[in-house]
Amino acid sequence: MKAQMTSKKLRKMSIKELESIANVYALKVSTFQKAGATDDEDYKRIAGELIHVVNIIDWKREEKNNKPKIKY
Repeated sequence: MKAQMTSKKLRKMSIKELESIANVYALKVSTFQKAGATDDEDYKRIAGELIHVVNIIDWKREEKNNKPKIKY
């Protein structure tokens, strides 16, 4: 049984962890595309999850850039 990855759990992960997950999803999407199975429900689900993870990575990078750098 796989553990569910919720948006809340994904937002708590580091960018490196999220990039690792995105790489796995990208590999799976690529495999479906090479097989010509882009109408498959699993392909659509995995592609959607990949987009979601990438959006969280982008959000985390924006948040990181928007934080003021305070020197003490």
